[in-house]
Amino acid sequence: MYLLLQAYNLEKSAFGLLKSLFNIVEVGVFFYYGILPELWSLSGRLMTASGLVAADNEIVQSLVFTTLTQLINTIEAIPFNLYATFVIEER
Repeated sequence: MYLLLQAYNLEKSAFGLLKSLFNIVEVGVFFYYGILPELWSLSGRLMTASGLVAADNEIVQSLVFTTLTQLINTIEAIPFNLYATFVIEER
């Protein structure tokens, strides 16, 4: 039983390290390619296209920007969460 628990903790730690490494690379890519300013521009264009608010309303643009970044983070987290739930926890 102890060996199974030890193997589970080792696999979970290795997976956490891999996930952290992916996040570090992701942040580097976001900064290197200027993705965050592009998302900010996209949020402004989405706001303008909706026609609901003025294009110079930074509060609403910040909310749209935050929603976009959270949507990206959620989509990127799905494979990691599925692996953690259905592969690691299954063992």
